[in-house]
Amino acid sequence: MINLKELIKQNRSSLSASSIKTYSDNVYKLHQKMYGQKEFEDLQWLKPYDTVIKFLEQNYKSYLSVRNILNAMIIVLIDNKELENSKISYQNFRDDMNDRYQKAQEDGVMTDKEQTNWVQLDEIDAFIAEMNNNIKKLDLKLKTGFINVANLQLIQDLFLVKFHTIYPLRNDLADTAVVTKKEYNKLSAEDLQNGNYIIVSPNKVTLHIANYKTKNVYGSRSFTVDDKHVLKYLRLWLRVSPNPKWLLLNLRTDEPLNRMQLTQYFLRIFQDKFGKKVSTTLLRKIVVSTKHGQNIRDLDELAFKMCHSRATQASVYNKIISPSVQ
Repeated sequence: MINLKELIKQNRSSLSASSIKTYSDNVYKLHQKMYGQKEFEDLQWLKPYDTVIKFLEQNYKSYLSVRNILNAMIIVLIDNKELENSKISYQNFRDDMNDRYQKAQEDGVMTDKEQTNWVQLDEIDAFIAEMNNNIKKLDLKLKTGFINVANLQLIQDLFLVKFHTIYPLRNDLADTAVVTKKEYNKLSAEDLQNGNYIIVSPNKVTLHIANYKTKNVYGSRSFTVDDKHVLKYLRLWLRVSPNPKWLLLNLRTDEPLNRMQLTQYFLRIFQDKFGKKVSTTLLRKIVVSTKHGQNIRDLDELAFKMCHSRATQASVYNKIISPSVQ
C-alpha cells in the first residue's frame, strides 16, 4: 500500500503536518468514493485523467472541493515521470477552473449556491444572542451536570461563530494551540514559522497565524483579539474546555479539530440552526458584503485580519446582496 503522507512529504518537504494530512485525506477519500475502498497499491488509477475529471465534475458540486482534490493529486504526482501527462492535465483543468471562478467572483454577483445558503449578518447576531442566553440559564458554578458534550458544544459554538463574525478567518483556528506569553516566548523559530497560536494573558489575547492559505504571500501575522464579546466567550470556553491546550476540540475525543473537521463542524452549526450550508468562506463574504462602505481604515484592518489584501477583499468577498436573500 502507498503511504501518501510519506510521498507528499518527500514531494513537498516544506508542508506542515496538518497540510500533509489534509492532502492525503483528500486523495484517499476520492479513491474511496470512486472505488469503494480507501487504500490503493499504486497511482495508476490517476493515469486516466479524463475518467477522474469526469467523476469529479459529476460527483462534486463545490468548486472548492474539486480544487482541493486536484491540488492534492498534483502534489502526489509532482515527481512522477510516468504520470507526467496526467499531472499536466489535472493542472490545466484546475487552472481553467480557477480562472472561471475568479471571473465569477470579480463581478460581485452571488452564485446560485451563495444565494441559497446566504444568511444575513443580523440573523447571525441574533443566533449568537440566543446561544448566549441559553448559556446564561446554565449553572456555570456547578461542575456536576454542566460539563457534558451538549453544553460544551454550545459554548464552543458560541465562541466560534462570534469569533468569525469579528475576525472572519478561513478554517485557520484548526490545530491552534493555546499558550501563555511565557510559553510563546520559548517557541522555536520553526514553530513560529509553521504554527498557529493564541497567546492568552490576563490582560491581553493575541492570535499568531503562520499556517494559512496565503502565508507565502503575506507571511505570518499577529493581531490583538480585542472584541469584548469574543474575549468573554473565549475565556468562558477555556475555563470549561476538557483540553484547554487547544483552541477548538473534537468533543468526542477531546483532541484538536483539524481543518477538515472544522469545516464540517462549522457547516453543522449553521445547518442545524438555519438549514443552510454556511462555510467559513461564505461567512467571510457575508461579513465583508455587510461591512463594505464603512470607514476605509476599518476595511484595511479587516483585510489584515482576514490575511488578504484590500483588492482581494473588494473583488472576491464583497457581494451584491440579492433582494431574494434580504
